[in-house]
Amino acid sequence: MGKAKQKTTQPSASPAKVKATYRRRRQTQERDTPPKRQRKNNQGRARQPSPPPQTEAQLGGGGLHSFLQLPDKHRRALERFLPLPFGQQRCIDWDLLERLGAADPVRTCLRLPAWCEVLSINEVIYRELTIEFLSTLSIKFMCEFHLDKPEDNITFRLGGQARQMSITEFTEALQIYPPGFLTTGHGLISEKVYSPRAQLVDAMWKRVKQNHVDKSDTAHYKGNDLLPPWRIIHNIIAHSVAAREGSPGSVTKRDLNFFLSMAKDPPIHLGLVILKTLQKMTSNKQIKTIHGGAYITRLARHFGIDPVGSHCTIAQSTQPISQKNLADLYLLSKVNVPTNTFLFTVNAKTELVGIQTI
Repeated sequence: MGKAKQKTTQPSASPAKVKATYRRRRQTQERDTPPKRQRKNNQGRARQPSPPPQTEAQLGGGGLHSFLQLPDKHRRALERFLPLPFGQQRCIDWDLLERLGAADPVRTCLRLPAWCEVLSINEVIYRELTIEFLSTLSIKFMCEFHLDKPEDNITFRLGGQARQMSITEFTEALQIYPPGFLTTGHGLISEKVYSPRAQLVDAMWKRVKQNHVDKSDTAHYKGNDLLPPWRIIHNIIAHSVAAREGSPGSVTKRDLNFFLSMAKDPPIHLGLVILKTLQKMTSNKQIKTIHGGAYITRLARHFGIDPVGSHCTIAQSTQPISQKNLADLYLLSKVNVPTNTFLFTVNAKTELVGIQTI
């Protein structure tokens, strides 16, 4: 018989040689692989790398305003707000609505003078005052169902000084309610009281939407589905007391809560509504625009702060709703129309929110 073949075993390579081999292979692959295509944006242009964080000197134009020279504990919030643009804040133009014959229907829906007042706030918005306030705002609530406990307080800086107020003092400074109204058993409640009442909110949607709209999913509620007076009110709310990132044209559960508070008693506490909207901006790490500057201007006036004398920069002014805005809401057939051509009317026999379209 033949001899069986003997297997020959080769000596294993040393770890150093194995690493060198893998390194040569990787270098060869990197050399022979074509460069990756650069991702492009919607306009077909190559995406640019995000710019490095700006320094305080760059953001402040060579030096920050004295109001923005904050303690170190507020530095991170300040750096977050400094480069942000200001979003548009709107208010009701009652003269325009009067000319178009729309003022009375809107007042009928608002019902309460406080809602008329808060949606009519028209102020110049100052950059330094707004950023100073938002960077330092801190709110402490013991219980939202029982407001104005001694433990409740609001702290912030404004005009270069630390301030502290109660919820009532904050609301009175905004001049939403008549003098002394908040200290005489007003019975205002937090918007949180309305939140659990989902059935009432859904019923409210059925009353404020147009008859041909049949939507039950709250994610698809749109402002243009509303009856005309509520469409105007929603547009103002989405750019003022309930300003938010994203789609102001969508009707949120919070918006419906506001509609419900206009139609039913007890009324909602509007000072707390504004306060919570401002607080949401301070807690939102992904915020892209700043809102609510008109309310901070009123606070500054309450404390006797002179923005012009303090050389504050005007960011923008509150914009009264215009004929173009109404045309965008499909409430005018065209811009610059003559008087009394508004596309809805009110039947005197209808209920509070039972306003009919032509």
